[in-house]
Amino acid sequence: MTGHIPVLWFSSPRKFGESDCACAAAIWHSSPPDDALESDCACATQTGPLVSSPPSATYTFPSDVYRAPLANEYEVAFNPRGTGHVVVLNKPAAEILDRFVHPAPLDHPLAHQLAALGILMPYPVPDTLPPALPTMLTAWLHVTSQCNLACPYCFASRQRESMTLETGLMAVERLFQTAQEEGFQGVKIKYAGGEPTLNMPLVRALHQQARRLAGRSGLQVNEVILTNGTLLDRPTLQWLHEENIRLSISLDGIGAVQDRLRPRLSGGGTFTQVASAVEDALDVGLRPHLSITVTRHNVDTLAEIGRFALDRGVTFNLNFVRPLPGQPHLMPEPERLIAGVRSLLAMLNSRPHLFRLIDSLLDRCDLHAPHRYPCGAGRTYIAVDPQGHVAPCHMLLDSPQAKVTHVSDIHLLERVRAAVHVLRNPAVDEKSRCRTCPWRYICGGGCPLLSRWYHGKEEASSPYCQVYRTLIPELLQAEGLRILRTQKIPV
Repeated sequence: MTGHIPVLWFSSPRKFGESDCACAAAIWHSSPPDDALESDCACATQTGPLVSSPPSATYTFPSDVYRAPLANEYEVAFNPRGTGHVVVLNKPAAEILDRFVHPAPLDHPLAHQLAALGILMPYPVPDTLPPALPTMLTAWLHVTSQCNLACPYCFASRQRESMTLETGLMAVERLFQTAQEEGFQGVKIKYAGGEPTLNMPLVRALHQQARRLAGRSGLQVNEVILTNGTLLDRPTLQWLHEENIRLSISLDGIGAVQDRLRPRLSGGGTFTQVASAVEDALDVGLRPHLSITVTRHNVDTLAEIGRFALDRGVTFNLNFVRPLPGQPHLMPEPERLIAGVRSLLAMLNSRPHLFRLIDSLLDRCDLHAPHRYPCGAGRTYIAVDPQGHVAPCHMLLDSPQAKVTHVSDIHLLERVRAAVHVLRNPAVDEKSRCRTCPWRYICGGGCPLLSRWYHGKEEASSPYCQVYRTLIPELLQAEGLRILRTQKIPV
């Protein structure tokens, strides 16, 4: 099909403009869905493209650029320090890439494209990422601690408290004030609980306040509701759709698996109600995102959950369980977790799908863009409990010692950043066992709290490190094969 012409295809982690290359090198683009993926964590600050250099600069590819053979002499390439693009090259294109083992000028149109896609980088390549400029201030608003379910891994307290309108309005106002003072471009609000739909009047009121403040300040506002999905009715779904609030529904299994892991507080299962909520959301034009917490009780059924999502054309992500100290030990053994994700990948490889899924299949690993931190906890993220107390992370909201200030504090982000006695979120380059790992800017070192609970200090590597290192290459190969399939190339 391509003969001796250098050809590449690529998939982008975000919406990307059309490529127009007036040259012999043919380029196609496989685009992801417009929806942003959601998780229950603070978002990582992504560095994105490191630098831009003049056309006369020499370029090379870093030693940690991942390259692996696919089918029919194609190969996949990915730069963990690049722009998040997964690139598939035919043999002539790979030969052009090979020229840049040693620094050289961009002497071919395809070389220019490889530089634009972040595979080739200006020489010399820095050893570490430069500091990122955060753009979004994110807040987890714990609008209620009430919940109708009894999930075994939940971080929320079992108290029956709900945030008042006064506290909620103060929290939203302080968020926008802080974002302006700190130079953020926008505010992201996660309405959470407990079960936030048990306090929908407050969610509606806070949404209106956020929209007013965004209009007044010129800041962007992104909102998502994190729900168990059992209480969603069509009017609520219609309202979320009309107000452009994203919907993230927790689903941990199909049928009896979900019923066991996410039972009702009063007894009984939840799968039927959650499945109906997904269908109802799609019916009103709202595409939900599915958040899947992986434990030892559902790790062997991940392919089934993925098939459920794929059949409905909805995105999903895997959150590897992070049990609090004293909770039941729900973490699956690394080998079993690897096998579970591989079964999901095998299912995806057997099913044609047009959008990229790899960015959401490996817990805190984020292939969108390189990042030095696994999340924004303690830096660009705050969690607010129903009384308005502020903690660096929502996993700490049940700890009185972790509540370092209140939303009435005009310096709340400063207080959170200074509370290193509560949570240290070190850059991955500060972790001795991570410094030489080629994937360190993909996982960011993993959840610092889990490292502390598991190993005694935040600077330790993640207990999921082996899983990350094993599966990241397999995700990239799977995406390379998906790209080839979209071009009708036999694999």
